[in-house]
Amino acid sequence: MTYYTVHIKPSGYNLVVKAGETVLYAALRQGYQFPHDCASGDCGTCRGKILEGHVEYDEPHLPGLHDDEREAGYALFCSAKPISDLVIHIDQVIGPAQLPIKKLTYSVKSCEKIGKFIYKIILLPPAEEAIEYCPGQFIEILQRDASPLPYSITNATLNDDNHLELHIRHLPDHAETSELIKHIETEQTIRLRGPLGSCILKQEPPYPIIFLAGGTGFAPHKALIEQALAEGIQQTLYLYWGARTLADLYFHEQALRWAKHVPNFHYIPVLSEATQNDQWTGRTGLVHEAVMEDHANLAHFHVYASGPYEMVYAALHGFQNLGLKRAFFYSDMLDYNAG
Repeated sequence: MTYYTVHIKPSGYNLVVKAGETVLYAALRQGYQFPHDCASGDCGTCRGKILEGHVEYDEPHLPGLHDDEREAGYALFCSAKPISDLVIHIDQVIGPAQLPIKKLTYSVKSCEKIGKFIYKIILLPPAEEAIEYCPGQFIEILQRDASPLPYSITNATLNDDNHLELHIRHLPDHAETSELIKHIETEQTIRLRGPLGSCILKQEPPYPIIFLAGGTGFAPHKALIEQALAEGIQQTLYLYWGARTLADLYFHEQALRWAKHVPNFHYIPVLSEATQNDQWTGRTGLVHEAVMEDHANLAHFHVYASGPYEMVYAALHGFQNLGLKRAFFYSDMLDYNAG
């Protein structure tokens, strides 16, 4: 099966379209809200401009598209079928991850240290409403007189009490997180804004998925992996998790269990500064380079990347050199630096 990517401006969404299907049909099938009315080429509601690429039509003439409009690069996306990757401009497109953004005060159910520098925080919503989100998205913690702090939601939406789980990395000399942890432990409430981000699970094309994590960049991947396993998706899943020492792989045992019990899940931990006490016999070095060592051609993969900026940008550059399409590289780390 041939797939084309359609980059939509100004929203920035990347849509995947099968060969032979229209842009509108592909958008609706994948949960997008896309402007349309008749869906037969008559009304022109779905008219937009093709900035790059080419399409074809089953009918030579469409009532909703005049010849001069077609010559100027406009198309009716209810009838236009891509024959190449596209860049298009059409307003009022809403993606499947675009849920209502709310500001709510959550209560702290628990604050538990699960690693040398990692806290697991469980938050409960107010009785009347909760933040709806897709696995892979993040929230901002709103502190008085301070910039919002973004943190990935680490649990898939598979709970009865609508709780949120966060993983917060706290170093003793880090003033921001010191204040945050103190606030969580003493006030027992916290103000949140979300959901934010668009790195939701993509099952089309049905390519293998690589989750690339550096340190607490594992957090959004945990939610995505939980969703993938709960839905029983058949795509091969790889978790490449890079850390300095074994202690920094704070969900290592759970990842090993996934790999043991799920046939299509593979876990590759990589340590960059293993200590003698680690007694480490596994992979070493930089985690994105481990991916490149294992996969000489990334043309038919999805990649989710979360971790330090340097890792994410190095991975994007290196993976594109191995054939990965930019549209199949997903990372909110290009927009924020999660905890």
